[in-house]
Amino acid sequence: MSSQIIVVNHLFTQATSPEPHEADVRGLLLGEHFSTHPNQAIFWSGGAEAEQEAAAIARQEGKVTFGMTVGGRSITSLVHSLTPEQAAHVYRFGSTHFAAAAAGEVEVVVRKYNAASLFVRTELPMLLKNLGVKRITFR
Repeated sequence: MSSQIIVVNHLFTQATSPEPHEADVRGLLLGEHFSTHPNQAIFWSGGAEAEQEAAAIARQEGKVTFGMTVGGRSITSLVHSLTPEQAAHVYRFGSTHFAAAAAGEVEVVVRKYNAASLFVRTELPMLLKNLGVKRITFR
């Protein structure tokens, strides 16, 4: 439990600059910085190749990957200073909120299936529970 608190505190101090504003901290805590408009969320699984392809599709089609959200950029900028366990916790937190905020049609770029991946274990179950998601298309 204490390592989770350290990660959250670190996320808040790194994600806001120079002084955290109450709205910034509240937005991160509530997962608001991981949201997209309907029909814009693109997920990926399968390593750097899938991530790069998803980002290219997002740029071409005006969509958004996790890493393009405010929260995703904040997490990416701080994970190098975290232990692997802390980084995994922070990514799960953000990914859960990204999937929970998705709406309409969602796309997924999969290049290598891995049953232990963040997508399979965290994002896909959340997408399947999310009543706002109308269709999941795999590329």
